[in-house]
Amino acid sequence: MSEQSPWFFIVHWLRLYFGANLLFSGIRYAATGFVPEIPGVGGEWVQANANIYLYQFIKYLEIVTGAMLCLNRYPLLALILQFPASINIFWLNTFIVGTPRQLFSGPQELFMNGSLLLAYSGWMAAALKPKLEPLWLWRGDLAYRPGIESRLVGAANNSSVNTTNGGMKLTNGTWIAIAACAGLTAVAYIGSTGLFYADFREIRNRDLVGYAVAWIGMLYMMACRRGPGRGSCP
Repeated sequence: MSEQSPWFFIVHWLRLYFGANLLFSGIRYAATGFVPEIPGVGGEWVQANANIYLYQFIKYLEIVTGAMLCLNRYPLLALILQFPASINIFWLNTFIVGTPRQLFSGPQELFMNGSLLLAYSGWMAAALKPKLEPLWLWRGDLAYRPGIESRLVGAANNSSVNTTNGGMKLTNGTWIAIAACAGLTAVAYIGSTGLFYADFREIRNRDLVGYAVAWIGMLYMMACRRGPGRGSCP
């Protein structure tokens, strides 16, 4: 967005306004413990959140995200962290409480957060790509290099398959991946059934479906990437 565009300044005004709102709301709670009076079931829900310290967590998060926005430091991260709370505020104020003030403040909250996310969305355009290869956060600079997808696929293929005398075999790295996934399967089984630490219960169908999809999908990808049509693999 060019500095010559009026949208440049509009977006930054909205960033500062939203950040100041969050910062003020969070600091007010931290300093005074102020909780707004909310009628009906909405107020009961807010009190229930306070009883389990979720309300307090959100308020202190507002201090952090508000400061990030006001200082223009990690603004996209701040908007992403705040977005679940903004959706919650919008739903509660608009559809549950529905008093005149809440009918304004609920949509306003979602509008500010959503509009700013849209304004910064060019930095997360990869979220809209139909297919992506794994890329660690600390290697994120690679995402802006042309042709990175095909290079990542090629590197993954080369690291998983060795060619010897016209034949192909799995590398040590692939066997490590299989062993790690087997370990994750065991951990998930123990956690779901309570084996060794709680009353045992039979494995759930949900878990069985998850195991089947994960293993079949991974083995298919390994097999697919060994063949000539590996460029079209999922």
